[in-house]
Amino acid sequence: MRTDKLTIKAQEALADARDLAQKKGQSELQPEHLLLALLAQEGGLVGRLFERLGVDPDAVAGDMEGLLNKQPKISGGHEVGVSRRLREVWEAAEKLATTFKDDVVSSEHMWLALIDERGPVGEALRMRGATRDS
Repeated sequence: MRTDKLTIKAQEALADARDLAQKKGQSELQPEHLLLALLAQEGGLVGRLFERLGVDPDAVAGDMEGLLNKQPKISGGHEVGVSRRLREVWEAAEKLATTFKDDVVSSEHMWLALIDERGPVGEALRMRGATRDS
C-alpha cells in the first residue's frame, strides 16, 4: 500500500477518511470512511459517477454513516490504523489500475473496488443499483 502511487485526489480522500475516523473516535480506517471522503470531495468524480448510474449520492452517504455508527468507538487520542477490509479494497484498486494500464491509482479505481467489495459497503452499493455492470 504505497501512497506515492495514488493520484492527488486519491491521496486527499485517504487523508480525509483518516480524519473522519479520528473525529468519529474509530481506531480503524474502513472502506466506509473512504467512500464518504470520496463523496465529500469538492470537484470530485465519485458523486457524479453515482448520479450517472441513477444512484443518489446522499443516500449512499447516509448508508455509510449508518454503517459507521455501528462501529466501535474509543475515546482519547489514538492512532488510526488501516483495517483488513480497506487493505483489500486498496489492493483491488491497485489491480484495477494495472489492468487498465494506469501508472497510478485514482479515485475511480477506488470507487470500482468499493463497488466490488464483498462486505457491507459493496452490499449497500449493489442494493442501491451501483454494480460493475451498470
